[in-house]
Amino acid sequence: MISVSDNTAADLLLKSVERAGVEARLGQTDMPSTREFFVLKNPANIELLRAYRSVGLDRAARKEVLKQADAAPLSNAMVFVQGLTIATDVEWFVSAQGLCRLMAELPETWQNPGVADPADFPSVSFKGGSEPGVLNLTNQLTSKVGKMWCVSATRNRPEPLDEQMFIAMYAGMLKLPH
Repeated sequence: MISVSDNTAADLLLKSVERAGVEARLGQTDMPSTREFFVLKNPANIELLRAYRSVGLDRAARKEVLKQADAAPLSNAMVFVQGLTIATDVEWFVSAQGLCRLMAELPETWQNPGVADPADFPSVSFKGGSEPGVLNLTNQLTSKVGKMWCVSATRNRPEPLDEQMFIAMYAGMLKLPH
């Protein structure tokens, strides 16, 4: 699930371990599931997105909007393939420090090295995420001298992103002497 960003599996896990526990662990409140993200970000559901935004930090009202989003039909995936940045405020916001802490705690992230070259590190883990306007790359690495470190880079802006350049710069950081 983690190594291939399986959204359905992530939502099943969120339901299994209960949303409140995940929210507490990430320091968030009323965190949407990935399904609810897609519903809220669908331009056809602009009124639902406005309702989500308008309730602010009112937990009961936000939970009600998320219930409506969970019950709403999913859109055609082509809405999201067009490369348009949609509602960058509807996300899971985790600091770089929080991402690095989670990387150290989740052995599942050790299945995929991302852009890191496994030949450069005795151990390497990776988790990334993206959608139009958003890209995150996070690696937990152990150097050949046994030092563990974490590198995380995130871009969250509505302007177009040269993803290949971003990834190349990140990969270059991982090649710096360590």
